[in-house]
Amino acid sequence: MPIRKGNLPVNGQFGTTQKSSAKRSPILWLLAAQAVLVVAAIALWLVSRADAVASPPEPRPQPPAEALRPATLESAYPFALARARQWDDDAELLAAMTHIDWPLDGGAVVDRQVPGGGWLNYTFVAPSDAPLGRRGTAVLRIRIERYGGTIADELTTGWEQETPPLGVDLTALAIDSSAAAIVAERVGGDGFREACPLVRHVSRAGLAAGDDGQVAWAITYSDDRHPERAGFSARIDAASGAALEIGGDPQPCDP
Repeated sequence: MPIRKGNLPVNGQFGTTQKSSAKRSPILWLLAAQAVLVVAAIALWLVSRADAVASPPEPRPQPPAEALRPATLESAYPFALARARQWDDDAELLAAMTHIDWPLDGGAVVDRQVPGGGWLNYTFVAPSDAPLGRRGTAVLRIRIERYGGTIADELTTGWEQETPPLGVDLTALAIDSSAAAIVAERVGGDGFREACPLVRHVSRAGLAAGDDGQVAWAITYSDDRHPERAGFSARIDAASGAALEIGGDPQPCDP
């Protein structure tokens, strides 16, 4: 019986198998090369985005010796703004939030003063260039330790869209962050904390404009066991100090 040429073994394999493998090899190499190029392009894009927004200059400045301590969101604002302007001359405030650490014994507010522990967080924005000739936004986040008033850390990033600033002067508000925090205490925050103070000892006050354009303080209290939820919340009018909204989702103190 004649032997078909395609069935002859080549290097221990049949010729048909060797021929098929030879056809697939260039395709595999092409796919591998494309994968490498894709990975390289992604890495290059990430590096370019990381370098697209410059970091603030070093060294970091120190707060003035006469600065109020513990620092408040309002007292440290000029210092934070000056630092942001070192980063970009056009920097403007986008958001501001204070983090308050309350006593673990559930103690109430004394002499209309909030505790000194916690952090101040400022987010500043400035116009920047985005891909394809569009306008984007450069972002600088500054975190300040309240007791010492010093800058704890800074973070820069970029957004590929224009973002308008908040357009509010923190130092000119009728109701500042401390006053808003006290109002929140009186309308239910203190009761929320005192129920189980060991796990309910943190509140945050952030300034934001509502859908109606009204500027208000958003106060939220958290529970260490459920940090993703606002156990108690209040929205305080920054002009009058009125409690516009009260809510929250408190969980039982006993596990």
